[in-house]
Amino acid sequence: MTEARRKVMAERREEVQKKCGSLKLQGVLAPNWERVYNNFIWSAKHHLVWCPIFKAASTSWVKHFLLLQGETEPDMGLHKRARQLYRPPNNPRKKKELLEFSRKMMIVRHPLERLLSAYRDKMLRVGGSAGRFQSLQRKIAHSYTDPNSQLDPTRYNHTDDTDEKKHEHPTFTQFLMKVRDDLNKAWQTGGAHHVNMHWRPYWITCAPCHINYDLIARVETLDEDQEFIIRELDLQDVLMNVHAHASSFDLYNRTSEATKIYYGQVPLSLLQDVVRLYQYDFDIYGYSPEPYFSLARQDQG
Repeated sequence: MTEARRKVMAERREEVQKKCGSLKLQGVLAPNWERVYNNFIWSAKHHLVWCPIFKAASTSWVKHFLLLQGETEPDMGLHKRARQLYRPPNNPRKKKELLEFSRKMMIVRHPLERLLSAYRDKMLRVGGSAGRFQSLQRKIAHSYTDPNSQLDPTRYNHTDDTDEKKHEHPTFTQFLMKVRDDLNKAWQTGGAHHVNMHWRPYWITCAPCHINYDLIARVETLDEDQEFIIRELDLQDVLMNVHAHASSFDLYNRTSEATKIYYGQVPLSLLQDVVRLYQYDFDIYGYSPEPYFSLARQDQG
């Protein structure tokens, strides 16, 4: 199994390099290196540099990295604590050496499943760790008009007991309108416009056409990939092949069911716009948007 997975990893690396070369992305998508490096988790001890992508098993691997430091219940957010423990070297030369001689890892996911996961987690939750998203939820709900809002069975209204105000959650269509605006601005500014980490494209987050990642895992094959990575890093005596599952904040327990319901409410033209803006993420990692187009709602004439 190890040799078979090693071959899979090699094929993924080759495919990324091939796609980046054919699309000539090195010159088009110049990364903001400070932003990319600050996003990395740097482990000199394990000769590993990981680029976290939110909503792509990032919580699972943050927990792994904290466990490597003997921490299981930090007094602050998991990601914040991990960045405290795994800072980049201050010396530019040492940073370059660590990046060059370490294995570099990233985990990807179908871009449209990642967007849906971000919506369900950050746009439907009230309070708790997502409390800071509540103002954004309201802003999106009031800034964008969903043409199908009266037909949308996924629209939720909740009462916020803290201020006794009706709290409106945006529909998935409204959320995708916000994502479309963010990505348009990112493209217009060469990636300089801030895009929330939960829907920031891979090319902005990890610069995959400028950094050769040795370990490219996929959420769709996470069990096999994670088992291989843990053994490849010789961490099987410390880490177990387990991963966190996101809580559900709607009526749908199965991801496939949620996908059909939510994307069934999205106007086809909007979905096409979103796919175009994430096209490099689709192309580089070989994901197809076609099945989702068949789920989308035809635009009203």
